[in-house]
This record gives sequence, structure tokens and C-alpha cells, in this order.
Amino acid sequence: MKKIDIYILKKFLGSFFYIMSLVMAVTVVIDISEKVDNFIRAGSSFLEIVDYYTAFIPYMAATLGPFFVLVSVIFFTSKLAYKSEVISILGSGVSYYRFLYPYVLGAFIIFTLQFVGNHYLVPKADKKRLAYEDVVIHKSRTRYSHDIHRQLKPGVFVYLERFSGRDSTGTKFSYEEFVDGELKYKLRANRIKWLPEEKTWQLESYVERTYKEEYEVVKNGKVKKMKVDIPPKEFIRRNSVKEEMTTPELNEYIAEIKVSGADKIGYLLIEKYQRTSAAFSIFILSIMGAGIASRKVRGGRGWHLVLGIALSALYEIVTKFSITFTLNADLPAIVSVWIPNLIFAIATIYIVKTTPK
Repeated sequence: MKKIDIYILKKFLGSFFYIMSLVMAVTVVIDISEKVDNFIRAGSSFLEIVDYYTAFIPYMAATLGPFFVLVSVIFFTSKLAYKSEVISILGSGVSYYRFLYPYVLGAFIIFTLQFVGNHYLVPKADKKRLAYEDVVIHKSRTRYSHDIHRQLKPGVFVYLERFSGRDSTGTKFSYEEFVDGELKYKLRANRIKWLPEEKTWQLESYVERTYKEEYEVVKNGKVKKMKVDIPPKEFIRRNSVKEEMTTPELNEYIAEIKVSGADKIGYLLIEKYQRTSAAFSIFILSIMGAGIASRKVRGGRGWHLVLGIALSALYEIVTKFSITFTLNADLPAIVSVWIPNLIFAIATIYIVKTTPK
């Protein structure tokens, strides 16, 4: 590695962590100002609030990671171009593609951090973050939830098509027990209702199946009371249990849901594939940012930064648009999450090809 590589790499990583720290500090201050009433109302101590933000910051950093990369690359590369350092480097005989080497190396370092964070560290932090938000932020909200999957314990799952927090009723209820990945018991009900006095669930129009080695036992009825270790607040708290699972846990969860016969797993597959595609976008956005900012143009860094922020917003819009297709159409989840990367990769190739060398 040459001195120029080390120089650019230091600029890259230094700008990335500087911008990330600055934005995260502002984000935390704004978030505290919005939630301070909830903290006071819940009687949260200073240490509890600090503990919450130690989980909140990794979540936001992972969410905004690609944005930080694009803006930081444009920020320092535009400065190099403004000082004619890029022209000097290329004029010394270094090819443009060789000039991009430290950008790729820096992107790889950040990609590794983002990849490990998305698949393992952030989900663990989200367990703490979402649990705290349930108690402090969302405790007074009455909401409707759709397509709810919950794992009560290893091998035991419940599913609800729709749940109302207003009257604690749900439709299309399913309760399943697995042993070594094999379905042993399944209970379905058209409607369920929480009985607060008895702290039980009342099932209406139910069918239960017990699977033996060579046969199954089927029972049905109009009304059945059942004790399930899950209160109504667990159904209305959020539909983001997927965010709390590391990727190995998510893979196991998806496999068991498939065995149960549930077909609405698109949002789970999106979460799984997006953890990798979001991390990989760092490579694309790093090269794109270098290609844009290495041009010395009128307007300088200001114009480059505006363009970088606009491209970050466009990337997010394309991502949301493609995910909507998966949830509402037949587009495979793995295709939808990689469409933004494909579009921006093509744009990056064009930018690099047309950059003065």
C-alpha cells in the first residue's frame, strides 16, 4: 500500500466516523426532545435512558450507514478535487481505477462492520430498544396489528391475521408446536378474545390437530378457553419481532413458519436479504461518490454534497418502492431488495466511465 492509499483511506474513514458521530449526536438530541415527556411520565432514571440510547445508536447507525458513506466520500473527495489534488495524483501517472483502490478498501472495512452489525449486533441491541419503547413510549397506544408472528418459546409459535387492541380480539388465530422441526400440534380458530378476569383466551370456531406417528387426531368445536403465555399487549406492541432476531435465529424462524404452512413470510425474507444488500450498497455508493466528487466543477463541495444527499434520498425511495412490490405482488423478496443496488451499480459504472481520467 502506497502513501497515497494510506492518505485517502485515512480521509475516507476519518470523514465517515466524523459525519456519523455528528449526525448521531444531533439525532439523539432530537429524539430525546421528542421523548422527554415519556421518560418523565414513566419515571425513567438517567441510567435507564443511557442504556436505551446505547441500543438506539447502533440501530440508527446501521440504518443510515449507506448515507454516511456516500456523504463522507463526497465530502473529502470534493475537497481533494477543489485543491487539485486529484488532478495531481492522476497527472503523476496513477490510473483512475488505481486511484479508486483505497476507496474500495475503505468500503470493505465499513462493509465488514455493517455486515456483522446487521446480522448479529443490531438485532441484539434492538431487543433492548424495542422492549424499552414498549414500556415507555407505546404503553398508552391502542393499535391494530396485521400478520402477527410470535415465538413463545423454542418450537412454539402463534399467528394472528389481525388483532385489535381496542377490544383485545383477533381473527384467524393459529397455535403450533414443533418437536425437532416436526409439527406435533396445531390449533386454529376463526376468532379469539381476551378474558381479563380469567386471564385466558376464548377461541371461537376452532379446530385442533394432534399429529401422531402414523395418524392424526382432529377435534373441533364452537368455543374453547385456552391459556397461552402471551397477553394482549404482546400482539399490539409491534410487528417487528424480525428485527430482534439475529440472522441464524431468523432463518430458523422462517423455516418453522414454512413448515407450518404459513405463506405470508415476505416481510421476513425482506428483513433477511436486506441485511446483506444494505451492507453491500456501501461498495456501490463509495465508488459512486468518488466518481461524482472527483470532478472539479463550478459550485464545488456545496453542489457535490447536495447531489450526494439527493442520491441518498433517491436510493431510499427506490428501496421502499421495490419492497412494496414484494409485499403486494409476486416479486421475490431477494429480487426486490437487490433492485436498488442493481440500478445504482449501473449508474456508478456510467459515472466512472464518463469521469475525466
